[in-house]
Amino acid sequence: MGATRSERTRVIADLAWLGGMIQVAFGTALLVGPEAPVVAATLAMVGGAAVMLAGTLVLFGVRTSWTVVTVAFVLSFGAAVYAAWVAAPYWRGALIVAALALGGLVVGWTQRRPAPLDARAGDAS
Repeated sequence: MGATRSERTRVIADLAWLGGMIQVAFGTALLVGPEAPVVAATLAMVGGAAVMLAGTLVLFGVRTSWTVVTVAFVLSFGAAVYAAWVAAPYWRGALIVAALALGGLVVGWTQRRPAPLDARAGDAS
């Protein structure tokens, strides 16, 4: 038995918030470190803020296109991968954020799939 739409929505929002908060903290840590990779830190903070905003919109049921949420998760993932490549000492944190972004995309994609015909027939009865 699969999760209901509201449970999946909550999971998407939770993944977005957790990943976004880690990513903003990660970007801040990159900035204050020695020899700060400014581009990676800025991208990490922007990606984190974007995915947190998308998670908030999803959580509160604001009518948001799936494209906005997908772009936020992809931006977060891209920033995390770039930071893992550029800021070698912080690669573990970047990969955790990338995994959370991928998790959000997967859960979101499963929510977008149409329900099987058997499930639709059971709802109509």
